[in-house]
Amino acid sequence: FDPELRLYGPDGELELFADDTPPLTQDPGFVYHAKIEGTYVIAVSDSAFAGFGGDRYRLHVGEFPRPQTFCPLGAKPGETVQVKWLGDPDMGLQTVTVPDDPSLESMSLFAHRGEDLSPTGFPFLIQSYPTHFETEPNNENPSAPPLSIPCAVEGTIDPAGDADVFEFVGKKGDALNFRVYARNYQLYQTRFGSSLDSRIAVFGPGGEALVWEDDNLGLDSVGECTLPADGVYRVLVYDHQHKGGPTFPYRLVIRPSEPTLDLKLEVNFLGYQPAASPAYQGNRTVMVVRANRRGFDGPVNLKLPNLPPGVTAEIPPLPAGEVLFPILLTAEKDAPLAGSLVRFDATSEAEGSTIHGELKHDIMLAFGRDYNPFLYHTVDTMAVAVVEDASYQIEVLDPVVKVTRGASAKIRVRAVRRPGFNESIALSAPWTPPGLACGSPTLPAGEDEIKIEIAASEGASPGVRKMLVVGDYLDYGIASAFFDLEVLSPEGNDGQVASVEVPPEQLMMSSPKVEPTPSGPIKSPPKDAESTEVLEEVTKESKVAIAATATISFRHEILPLLTKFGCNTAVCHGRKSESNPFYLSVFGHDAKNDYATLLGDSSHPRIVPGYPEESLLFLKTSGQVSHEGGELLSPGSRPYRLVRTWIEEGAHPDPEGAPQIQSIEIRPKHVVLDGKGVTRRFTLLATFSDGQSREVSDLGTFTASDPLRIKFDESGLATAGESGEVTVLGRYGRLSACAQVIVRPDYRELDWPDLPVANYIDQRVFEKLRLLRLVPASLCEDHVFLRRAYLDIIGLLPTVEETQCFLEDPDPNKRARLIDELLDRPEFADVWATKWADVLHVRSFDAIDRKAMIRYSEWIQNSMKAGVTPAKLTADILAAEGGAFTSPATNFYKPFTPSEEIAEDFAQVFLGIRIQCAKCHDHPFDHWTMDDYYSFAAFFGRTYRKNSEDRRQALVYSDNSYGEVKHPKTHEAVAPKFLGGVRPQTEGLDRRAVLADWVVSGTNPWFARNVANRVWEHFFGAGLVSPVDDFRDSNPPTHPHLLEDLANRLVECDFDIKPLIRDIAGSTVYQLSCTPRDPDRNDVKNYSHYPIRRLDAEVLADSLSQVGEQAVKYPYYPLGYRAMELPNGRSEDHFLTAFGRPDRETVCAEERQRQPTLSQGLALMNGQIVQQVCDSSRGRLNRLLKSDNGDSNIVSEIYMAAFCRPPSSDEVDRHLAYLASEKDRGEAMEDILWAVLNSKEFLFQH
Repeated sequence: FDPELRLYGPDGELELFADDTPPLTQDPGFVYHAKIEGTYVIAVSDSAFAGFGGDRYRLHVGEFPRPQTFCPLGAKPGETVQVKWLGDPDMGLQTVTVPDDPSLESMSLFAHRGEDLSPTGFPFLIQSYPTHFETEPNNENPSAPPLSIPCAVEGTIDPAGDADVFEFVGKKGDALNFRVYARNYQLYQTRFGSSLDSRIAVFGPGGEALVWEDDNLGLDSVGECTLPADGVYRVLVYDHQHKGGPTFPYRLVIRPSEPTLDLKLEVNFLGYQPAASPAYQGNRTVMVVRANRRGFDGPVNLKLPNLPPGVTAEIPPLPAGEVLFPILLTAEKDAPLAGSLVRFDATSEAEGSTIHGELKHDIMLAFGRDYNPFLYHTVDTMAVAVVEDASYQIEVLDPVVKVTRGASAKIRVRAVRRPGFNESIALSAPWTPPGLACGSPTLPAGEDEIKIEIAASEGASPGVRKMLVVGDYLDYGIASAFFDLEVLSPEGNDGQVASVEVPPEQLMMSSPKVEPTPSGPIKSPPKDAESTEVLEEVTKESKVAIAATATISFRHEILPLLTKFGCNTAVCHGRKSESNPFYLSVFGHDAKNDYATLLGDSSHPRIVPGYPEESLLFLKTSGQVSHEGGELLSPGSRPYRLVRTWIEEGAHPDPEGAPQIQSIEIRPKHVVLDGKGVTRRFTLLATFSDGQSREVSDLGTFTASDPLRIKFDESGLATAGESGEVTVLGRYGRLSACAQVIVRPDYRELDWPDLPVANYIDQRVFEKLRLLRLVPASLCEDHVFLRRAYLDIIGLLPTVEETQCFLEDPDPNKRARLIDELLDRPEFADVWATKWADVLHVRSFDAIDRKAMIRYSEWIQNSMKAGVTPAKLTADILAAEGGAFTSPATNFYKPFTPSEEIAEDFAQVFLGIRIQCAKCHDHPFDHWTMDDYYSFAAFFGRTYRKNSEDRRQALVYSDNSYGEVKHPKTHEAVAPKFLGGVRPQTEGLDRRAVLADWVVSGTNPWFARNVANRVWEHFFGAGLVSPVDDFRDSNPPTHPHLLEDLANRLVECDFDIKPLIRDIAGSTVYQLSCTPRDPDRNDVKNYSHYPIRRLDAEVLADSLSQVGEQAVKYPYYPLGYRAMELPNGRSEDHFLTAFGRPDRETVCAEERQRQPTLSQGLALMNGQIVQQVCDSSRGRLNRLLKSDNGDSNIVSEIYMAAFCRPPSSDEVDRHLAYLASEKDRGEAMEDILWAVLNSKEFLFQH
């Protein structure tokens, strides 16, 4: 139970809300001074709507004190001190006498106010160190006099930004320990209640940093160092996020450090240390132990002296500098089923003395919500018990596995399954030596063997190490025996490089060995005036000299041909895999490696320079040898001649300094084709770095976004098809350019209707309709507009009374007035809160972050209700720091997500740009490069997460001093750069804040267009750019000038979307009928009529509830929550899932599904919600059947509630006839309501 408290005043208004109040972990409390006399209400609820019926709590209500923290935090034995209570305004000083017992480490301290006692106790430290109290100001100049070591310092970080500085005189060689007490005395359970998230730094006499520590014990800091020289040292204490205030007290203890060794078991998958370890009969299991050394860094040996009978432990020594090592427990097949408490005996030699260490194992006695540690007990033994054998055993088939630094190897693993066990097995290496990384594959169900890849970094230490593989089994796992992993160096014994790799662009060919081809025996490469070869002994100093003159460019002619034929796409050779050794970079973005791949090696050459008839590249592409891609080079064609001539001339790479391609242009860019069958030729023009331009149409491709409207032949000749608009993508190599083509019918006079032009939207849309020779539909009727506006603006149907009032209103401006009224309704905020939540990862990934998800959703909802604009919402997310509960906007920064993925999500949500493709190569359909990608990701390179006291929430923070994103090709740090813009000055600044300023500025071309496009999509079912988050050159807007107008309007209104919505809903285009005047034209994106679309899941569910006058109970939420208000993207409701409510796994807007499915039909026929709202024993039907209304009036109300119109006389007659034919009036009326709710008129927005 994770409770939260609310206090309501006599007027029913919320006075106070409390949750997770310090010093408590997940319990709330508050101090309140009554403003007026009257009856107050205290509400206790679960913070995540997750009560399970058996949850119990104890609520204290009274006039007792309830402080948050206190100071000082400790004193010497026998000392009497004045304790100041903080956080309760009515508390003063309290005299405390410390027991004169040096053996005590702490005592419990309770606040008193008269005879009232605080229900919450605090730990008060008992330490024999002399105590110093900080003297302000000491931000830059230290408190005087210098500290004497050992000592304790009591201070407070107040105000925000405060940093306390202290000095002490140190001697060379002194080993000192520095610890800040503020949050915890013992982790998880006894808390001082201070708000300080401490950092500590120690600087030497020369200003050098010796200690710079953050979190070591919860959020408290611990550091150690050996003083390098005699002199004056400085200690700096400050808050991690530079916060401060009266409730930020701390106690700093500086004392000599002694070498210590502690052992801790690594946590399991639930995040806590296991309470015991099994030893499976005839099998093996593993525990991973962490050695915490202080004051030394030597090797550690470990023994387990009192294991159960029949159990042995194999423990490799832990080398110096490493902290993790495995314990392999093996139980004999006939080992008795028994257990014992095992002690851990660790030893290490340091400076001639033996250091002993033991296990400090935390046994969790009580857990809070989601396994959050609440109460624990520390012991020095571990329970090991022999249990019956598991369902399988793990074997590594190779006793020795060798891997070279900078390379990888395969570990062959076998599962020996017990009869009847055929489930899949997740495999991993829970422990690997430094510099090694092991894969974690899953052995498929029923299979017995698999290979696991292990990679050694360049920095991995050569030598032999012990390793093992573990299969997932309950909380512990089944282990293999140890095997030897030998890390090899690429260097020989003398340290010299054993082999030299000559860059492919410098190598021509050297005695190639290839299999005979159908053309005959292999010939030697030619030697002529155009191509010479010099072969020398390959040593460290060797060079290959080549003199070559080529007439054909590999980079600008051969490589584009491979792209033209699709050879380097993901469906062919552009996908890297074990089954595809012939890997080419996608769309040829890496010409250097592609050349090397095409050339091949001496054992598998793909090109024999000088001899195309003996080169596999030519033989396969020309169809002379079997090729899955078929014949690509037609004899006599220019591509055929290019490839053949290039190989004949020696298959040279481009010379150093050859011109590089800069851009391409498609001509013409805008074309109107009148009539089916009309043709037009398109060309591609490439511009190079030397200023030269040339046509490259035959080396490129032309594709149309809709082949029904335009078809291309190989030469670039386009033939018009069906009427409409189409985008033509011209591609040359890795570059592309677009043209817009309109195909329209032969000229005819337009019978243009008399429609009002209400604003700029109508002007832009009607201009294009005239160009396309499309006639717009007529205006929709009032009841259609009423229903349309209600559902789009507030996500609800109007009530019957609201419908009658609107339909009877004679005011010609009633539509504009209705729009204004709806924009002021509170439900408007719910609609846009859901829109943003869909793309901001508002979902519970598992039970652990359910509360964070709810806080995140509430933050978005409250922001929308407060009128927060998209610009402010974006800035708040970029500025977010703190915990997932207290600063909900930080939930955008998902745990364990690298900076690059955060940048991808941000660009897609707030800029409408998908930059993911540029992570591994330049974007194939846009102008974004890898440099653009990583430069943009650098804005998030200094955004970090760290653990909090409540492990359910991570703390997000920025550090402006360090953290870089590196380019994977150059391995160099990249400076932040705006997408499509410049590199701003970010030195010493918060990079996210710099990004926020640019996002909403006039120099950013993306943000306003993205938001405007999303607003348009909400009202028309598709954006002017569709998908809405995919702005790119090859996906242009259908109405570019209109999109600019909408974006400019948004900027004019400071990004307030209400004026923009007022323009859209008030336009004639929005108010057109859904019935087209010319249905044969099949217009789907030019708005000649209103586009019909199915209601979204939440709107449909809430509309069903409205028509039936019955609140729907959704799983895990109180009755009364509408579907539009549900916070969790992971819907627990079948109806919402069936109708496409997104899980919000991604930020992609297309995750919301609108396609019809069988499950939707079943849900409408006999689903729970439909059955409930059609039940005549409750809700609207029950009320109507009990009334004096006649059947015709009941039918009329149903129609008004569902369709916003009265039924026609024919409809009334048919329903009355049906009612007369049925015996049970209630069931017959249920059938009528069911039919109405299953009609297209109800299910669709029209």
